[in-house]
Parts: sequence; structure tokens; C-alpha cells
Amino acid sequence: MLSGVAKETLTPPLAGAARPSGADDVTVSVSVRHSGGEAARHARVEVPLHLAGERLGLRGLPFALGSMAVGERARFLFAPELGYGPRGDAGRVAPLDTDLQAEVELHAVAEVEDLSTDGDRTVLKRVLTPGKGSETPSTGATVTIRIGAPRLHDETLVPAAAALAGVAEGEGAAAGTVALRVDDSRAVGEALRLALHSMRRGELALLTLSPEEARHEPLLAPASPGAALAAQPVVATVELVSFRQAREVAAPHRGDAQPRHAAAAASPAAASAAPMAAGAGGAGSAAVVAGASSEARSDGPVEADALGGSSVGAGAGVAGGIASAVSLKEEGNRLFSSGRRDEACETYARALVTLPPVQPPHAGAEDPAEVSVAVALHNNLAHCALLSQRPAEALGHADAALAIAPASARALYRRAQALDALGRVHQAEVAAAAAVREAPTSAPVLQLHASLARRVATAGAVGPMAAAELLAAASAVKDQANGLFAGGRHDEACTEYARGMALLGSSPAGTDAALSTLATALRNNLANCALLAKRPAEALVHADAALQRTPGSAKALYRRAQALHALGRRTEAQAAAALAQEASPSNAEVVKLRAAIDAAPGGFTNRA
Repeated sequence: MLSGVAKETLTPPLAGAARPSGADDVTVSVSVRHSGGEAARHARVEVPLHLAGERLGLRGLPFALGSMAVGERARFLFAPELGYGPRGDAGRVAPLDTDLQAEVELHAVAEVEDLSTDGDRTVLKRVLTPGKGSETPSTGATVTIRIGAPRLHDETLVPAAAALAGVAEGEGAAAGTVALRVDDSRAVGEALRLALHSMRRGELALLTLSPEEARHEPLLAPASPGAALAAQPVVATVELVSFRQAREVAAPHRGDAQPRHAAAAASPAAASAAPMAAGAGGAGSAAVVAGASSEARSDGPVEADALGGSSVGAGAGVAGGIASAVSLKEEGNRLFSSGRRDEACETYARALVTLPPVQPPHAGAEDPAEVSVAVALHNNLAHCALLSQRPAEALGHADAALAIAPASARALYRRAQALDALGRVHQAEVAAAAAVREAPTSAPVLQLHASLARRVATAGAVGPMAAAELLAAASAVKDQANGLFAGGRHDEACTEYARGMALLGSSPAGTDAALSTLATALRNNLANCALLAKRPAEALVHADAALQRTPGSAKALYRRAQALHALGRRTEAQAAAALAQEASPSNAEVVKLRAAIDAAPGGFTNRA
């Protein structure tokens, strides 16, 4: 039984048959009936899975198809809210507020890759002809491509001819092709660049771009889109005929200018993040921001300013931090779009560490470029953490983004996802509702909020646990986790610590002394788990959250110092270790850590 959908399998699929997911295209036959007779029939139609409900007029169809495999035929019963809804089928033959029965056969699944860095299906790619080899174009590469006429449904759209002027390089390009640099902003926007970075020689792909993405693509958008065109996705075929990688440039010495292609990667479009509004920052979020991006290398090279011109003298470290962060972010996007997600996430983390301190809003000194890059990186890292089943870390990054950009709908969306994964459904619904207010047309945001709202409504009048019940339940989980940890079963123990913390999610700091003490202990244990797993950024999130609960906690200060030391942030690590030793002078582990930090060479130093 799916939520609001009952299923009866009529013909089972073959073993190992493909199952649709995400934005895959599906070929289906659907016959819909209600109490008044047959309502609709669709024979072997191909639709995107996530749009099947909208295109075929049956809201719950994506949920049903997600439970099927190729070759399967099944009968589904849809509740009214997943059928035509309480208003019926817009005046056709279905009664109001009626259940619907549908027979569905899944004929085929075509894999579609979501190239958008935030998983919001704004850039989709379906491979029509696979490419050769494993190499893909890197930053600065020159590519020869052939683009089929972009279209909107059955209407052919003509690319803006002016966009092609002056972008071709060299002679001998085949008829119908154009040669250009993959990062030439005159012809290549963010979406096409992501697609090209993911393609191999000879690959032919079908791209589907959201209206917003298409508007920023000179080669794919219509020259003069009307209002009707501007509201619909654009589809086009792209063939990567060949490419030539950029000539490798040696790393610059101190005082040298940054390579030209690295500066090009720092375009305003690459550094942009959608601003929006809301008011949902979590405990410790300001501390996370200050900790996560408060340093730049003082001994690094002088680099070209990402916003144009160059920066020398006292401001060189700041400009270098922004340019380096943008360049790393672009590299992370390329890795992510090519399926190398672990490497992409590591690159985003490196980019965040290189940023100079980001001012909170209304401080009077905030730099829009720094804020934009920092918010984008925090949102990307929140997505990484969610993909790796680390919702506590994802929540920390989402809150960090909201601390410097309270209007970021994407951060609100990630916050809602993280809270949902932590079992804090009511708080997740509040965050999702705020995201809807700021992005009222975003399908992923609307879908998440609808799901959370249904679950909150289903919970009805069931209130939160009393403090005594929370304390007993979370304490039992912590005791069990301690036993697992002592027995060497660290992964299982860490999972249980996270479960205990999720139970306390509805208990804000200061409401109950015993609960706060337990929450501090769980946060410290989770920080230790993150350190053992080589995730110091996550450890810092937990340590800072523990200090929000108990500012003088020697264990939290010790974990914070460990995390900062692992991140190479020597000055802050020294300060945290000194406070930890002050709080616990005879603790041998603290004394040992402080000595190790003092003996560490170089590290990062705080910006003056």
C-alpha cells in the first residue's frame, strides 16, 4: 500500500527488469476508470516520470510508476487527492471527490540524468547515442558541437543568430557544427556547460532545460520568446563531435596572475545563488558560518579578482579566496555532472575553506560576491550530505546558508529535507512552507511541502513527547549506542547517537536542564563519530551545536579544537584548545592536543 495508493499486480515483471526513478522517461499505457465508467485511456505514451501525473491528468501516477518495473502490469486505486482531486476532472465525466481505478502497464524506461547541481531537474540529459572512451571536456577545452533546432513541444525555435557570431575558432569545422570554448559565455550558459562537461566524444544527447535555464542559453533559447514560450521547457539535441583539452598551465608562482581560464570560470552566472526569504535558521547556524569560511591562505598567490581587474597588496588574499573558491566550485559542478559525486563534494568543501569571512546580513560590509558563492557552496554541501545519508551535517550547511542569506529558497528546501530525514516532520513542514513562499513555481519544493503537509495532518492532534518521556527515550538510545561503541561497532553506535539526537530535535536549548545536558552529550558523541569518519566539517557543526547548549563544555571545546585542527585552521584550533584546557586543566588528552596544534607547521591564519 503506497500512501493514498493501493496496488494489485496483474502481470509481474521479469527478474532484473529496469525500474524508473528521478527524471527518467517512461513509456506507459494507462486506462482510468471511476464509478461512472471509463474516464481516460492512453496507449503507449512516453512521458517524463516526474511529469506523468501532470501530462496524463492523474496526480498519483508518478508514485504508482515508481513502484513498477518494465513489463509489469498493475491495477491501482487512487484516493481523490491523488486522482482528479476534490473538484473532479474539470467538468468532464468524473464525479467530484471520487476514487479512481487505473490499469497501468510499464513498457520501457529510458534513463535521464539530472545534471543540475541541486537536483531540481532544471537541466536534464538523455543519451541517444553513447560516446566513445571515458574522457570528457574539462575547463577551457575547445569543443566542436552540432545542435539540433531547439523546440517547444512541436514548434521549432530558431537560435539567436547573433549568438554564433565570433565564437567559432579555427577552420575546417564540419557543416552544421560550431567550434567554441566550453566556457565561452557568449554562447555557452551554465546548463550547456554542465552538459558538455558530462559528454564523451561522439555522444548525442537530448537536453531538456527549464524556462529559466533556457533563457540564459544563447544557442538554445528562441531569439524573441513570447510569454507562452517563456513559461515552457526547451528541448534540443546536442552532439559532441570532438574536443581538444586546454593546454595545461603550470601552477603560478607567488605574485603571478591567475590563468585566464580560471578567471573566466568565476563569471557572475557561475557564482550566482537564488536569493529568497524566510526565517528559519537553526541553533548554532551563525557559528557554523563563521567557522566554515573565516579564513584565507595568507601565503597564497596573488590572483585575478573574480569580479574583474586584479587585486594586489593588502586585499590580495581576499580576492584570491573568492577567485579560488569560484574556480573550485566550477570544478565541483563539472565532477558532479559527470557522476563523480564524492570528488565533487570534496571539491566543494575545499572551496568553502578558501573563502574569506562572510558578513551576516545587514552588517553593512557584506560582499554580494562572497555571499553568493558561500550560499551556493553551503547548499551544494547540504545536498552532498543528504546523498550520503548525513542529515545532521546537511542541516548545519542549510542553516549556515540561511544565516548569511535568509532569503534563500534553496537553503530552506535543503533544511526541510534534512529535518525530514532527522524525523522532525513538523519543523520540516515549516521550512518547506517558507520555501514555497519564496519559490511558488518550483515543482520539487511544492512536492516536498505537499508530502510533509499530508504527514503533519495525518499526525492530527498527537502532540510532542513530554520532557520526561523524551529524556527516557533518548537516554535509552544513548546508553545502547555507548554499548555498541565500546564493543567496537562504531558505525552502528553513530547511527544510534543520531537517532537519539533526532528524538531531542523538538527540544530547544534552555527548556529543560536534563534534556540540554543529554543533547550536549549526544552532540559531542556525534562530533567524535564525524572525526573518526574523517568528516571534520560535520564534527565542527556538532561541536558548535553542543556549545550553543552548554557554552562551557570542556568536551565540546575539545571536539571543536580537534575539528579545527583537522581542517588546518590553526589559530582557531589553538583558541579552542586553550579554552578546553582552561575548563579541564588536568585532562591529558586536551594537553596533548594543544601541544600537537602548537607544533603543527603553518596551517591557515585568520584574516586581519
